[in-house]
Amino acid sequence: MKILVAPMDWGLGHASRCVPLIQALQKNGAEVVLAGEGRSGHYLQQVFPDLKYYPLPPYNIRYTDSTWLIPYLCMQIPGLMLTFRKEKQEVDSIIKKENINAVISDNRYGVYSEKIPSVFITHQIAPIAPFRSVGYRIHLAFMGKFTHVWVPDFESPPFLSGGLSHDYPLPPHARFIGSLSRFTSYAAPVKPESQTPCSFDIVAVLSGVEPQRTILEKLLIEKFKAFPDKKTCIIQGKSEISESRTESNVYIRSFADNEMLYGILKNSKVVISRGGYSSLMDFAALGIEKVILIPTPGQTEQEYLAKYFQKNNVAVCTSQAEMNLAKALVEVENCTGFPQRENGALTQFLSRWLSEISTGKSR
Repeated sequence: MKILVAPMDWGLGHASRCVPLIQALQKNGAEVVLAGEGRSGHYLQQVFPDLKYYPLPPYNIRYTDSTWLIPYLCMQIPGLMLTFRKEKQEVDSIIKKENINAVISDNRYGVYSEKIPSVFITHQIAPIAPFRSVGYRIHLAFMGKFTHVWVPDFESPPFLSGGLSHDYPLPPHARFIGSLSRFTSYAAPVKPESQTPCSFDIVAVLSGVEPQRTILEKLLIEKFKAFPDKKTCIIQGKSEISESRTESNVYIRSFADNEMLYGILKNSKVVISRGGYSSLMDFAALGIEKVILIPTPGQTEQEYLAKYFQKNNVAVCTSQAEMNLAKALVEVENCTGFPQRENGALTQFLSRWLSEISTGKSR
């Protein structure tokens, strides 16, 4: 059984949450072929160096340093539609060349086939946007091209995606599959490099699209220097390079593999992150207690999730423009943290799905 897995390149989140999926597929005897682009594609090649990898056309989603993200993204829709068509052509070619039996797309709208089972992974059934009900119906049309829609969240509370996947009815071919975290049931020994510190007072894990990733990095470096008595760290989320340096009390590392990141997150006192959904699933899998969320300006999904978890006293939400780190560090002490919740049934679920494919029932 050969499965093509292709995540969207928007930071590293879509790729990292495909890690447990790929591992579970392999446990069930499936042969996995990877496809993607950018940092997320590079990341998967690092984690799975023995798997075949095919490049896909880049979405080239351009970001902005202003908060007017939605209008800016809307102007890029015509170009994205063209990319979806090119992507579909590439996928059809890969399917034919590799004799693929099924396709799993994490938010890549051109990664599907009319001839074999195709899965679309999303935690946003109804994205947060103006005229949300209209956007929901448009999204239903896109999801309708796929055989299955898998939602990485739980059907019963506590929810991780909140109203993103629970406010509107699921399409009939959708189902909740539980969270997808690279740290689910993670038990590997922590072996940081000999000279690399593993425990910090504050660690910031960055990702996302430029230029906002770099803007936050520069801002945090200055904020951290204002607390010289604290041991701080910034993981830049640059999977394509391996560098580290120290500025004052700030240890800056380009990238941390899963083993090192596990040790840093579990042993550090406070974690700072964007409001990306994959990061939140990681925090839930690890039961991280002290989290400060700084959503990407204008990215409505992250803003919603950060406020959702602050409302439920799980984490602190602060805006990038008005960040008061001293205040956030005080407030986070009163948060309950992410309740540890893992997806222990993923391997069994995929076993049933692969069986349905082999018997022709998946269509």
